[in-house]
Amino acid sequence: MTLVEKILALKATPPFDGLRDNELALIASAATQRHFAAGETIHAGGEPLGRFHLLVHGSWESPTAMPLPRTLGAGSLLYDLPAPLVQAGPDGAECLVIARSHFHTVTAECPEVLIGYLTGQADAPAS
Repeated sequence: MTLVEKILALKATPPFDGLRDNELALIASAATQRHFAAGETIHAGGEPLGRFHLLVHGSWESPTAMPLPRTLGAGSLLYDLPAPLVQAGPDGAECLVIARSHFHTVTAECPEVLIGYLTGQADAPAS
């Protein structure tokens, strides 16, 4: 993915959709692209996620938590909460992944993101 494609993916996802373009560009530059094949385990479950994941294309699913939001990991990174088993859907999952340290910087520098997760605005199911 290009930097512009990463910015557009973030801009289409609450709570990042309220950020300015220069903030999105910084976040996008810290994000890495990761492809998960159909059925591949994204997270084994039971432990906190160590990184933030944003679903860009495809789908993900969990037999223990339905439906899953378009982003995963905020609760783990903010509160050390365990996450469920998550697997890529039938067409795989294309994700942007943000390291723990970068995610914490984002929430400190862009309080709108933190507020979005604290108020549940970012918990809409992936479509």
